[in-house]
Amino acid sequence: MKYTFDAKLWIYTNLTTNAAWHFITVPNIFYEEIKIANYLFKKSFGSIKVVATINNCSWQTSIFPDTKTQCYLLPIKKSIRMANNLCAG
Repeated sequence: MKYTFDAKLWIYTNLTTNAAWHFITVPNIFYEEIKIANYLFKKSFGSIKVVATINNCSWQTSIFPDTKTQCYLLPIKKSIRMANNLCAG
């Protein structure tokens, strides 16, 4: 399965640990299809292994379900953000 979309980068800040995680929200139009197609392959927290690409940078990661919004969250690691000059918003 391959999905192409545009989305904003956003930051989740955990005040308890002072950690800041950068994410892109996968549009909810893909939620059910991804969930059903990967039912047997999901890992802890319902995560699903993926290969993500931004511009010409690809990396292996996992997407995580957000049941409140019925979307998957794609974490964007620092090296990818730096290579693509990405910042939140």
